Amino acid sequence: MTSVTVAACHAGSDEDRDIDAIELRTDAPSTFDRNGFLEAVAEHHVRFVAQLRALTPQEWAAPSRNADWNVQDTVRHLCDTSVLVRDHLAARTDPFPPGFDPRTTPREWLEGSAGERPGETLARLESVTEDVVKMSREFVAEGLEFEMHELYGPVDWSVFLLHWFWDRWVHERDVLAPFGRPGVTGGDGSFLATGYALFVAGAVARGLGLQTEVSLALSGTGGGRFTLQVGDAAVLSATPGSQDGPEAAAVGDALSGRGASLTDLVPLTDEQASALGALGVFFTTPV
Repeated sequence: MTSVTVAACHAGSDEDRDIDAIELRTDAPSTFDRNGFLEAVAEHHVRFVAQLRALTPQEWAAPSRNADWNVQDTVRHLCDTSVLVRDHLAARTDPFPPGFDPRTTPREWLEGSAGERPGETLARLESVTEDVVKMSREFVAEGLEFEMHELYGPVDWSVFLLHWFWDRWVHERDVLAPFGRPGVTGGDGSFLATGYALFVAGAVARGLGLQTEVSLALSGTGGGRFTLQVGDAAVLSATPGSQDGPEAAAVGDALSGRGASLTDLVPLTDEQASALGALGVFFTTPV
C-alpha cells in the first residue's frame, strides 16, 4: 500500500487556500487546478480516516444521514465507489454499466461486503483511496488527457474524479453530522465540492430541458461566489473567498436533498428553484 502524503493538514481558512477560480462545463474542457485538487483530496483522506479510526463499535453501527444505511454501510459504499473509480481510470473505460441507477445500484454493491468488520472496511477505504490518489498524481504529472462518460455526458477524467470527491464530501457529512462533529474537508476541497454540487445540479437540469441562471454568495469553509448558467450547456464559474450569505456546506447538502430546503437558504425564483432542485428531487424520489 502506498501512503498518501500531504504538505500540511490545516484548518481550511481562507489564508490557507490555494485553489483559484474554477470553471466547469458540459460543452468544453473544464478549468481548475488539478494539483491543488489532488492535495485537497489527500488532505481530506488523512483527516477522514482519523475520524473513522476514532469511532466506537456502537458508532460504526449507528444510523447515518442516509436512509437505511448506518455509518459502516456508508463507508462501505465509499469503498465501492472508490474501487469503481480506480479500476475504470486505470482501464480508461466508461464506469457506468447499462441500467445503473445511483439510487439503487449502490445498494446492490453492498452485498459484496456484507458481514465485513469495521476495521476491514477502514483498511479497504485507506488502500483504494491511496491507489486513486497515486494514479491521479501520475496522470497529472504525465499530462494525460482522456474522457470518461458521466451520467450527464462526457467529461475530462479529472472531472469524473471531482464527482467521486463530491460524493465523499457528501457522505463524510452523512457519517459525522449525526454525532455533532464538524466536517473535515478543508477550504479548497469544500470550495471544489460545492462548485461541483452546483454544476451537477445544472447538468441534471439541462438534461431535463430546464434553463436558468443564478449567482450565489456563500460563506464559511468552501465559500465564494458561484455563478451557474444552464442553457445549451451547464457552466459553473466560481471564485473562492467567504462571502455574506448562507454556508456553502448547507447549500451543498440542500442540493443533494439533505438538510434545509434550498429555498429556505437562498432567495430563488420558481425557475431557479426548479432547476437547482432537480438533483435533490431525483435523489429523494422513492424507487
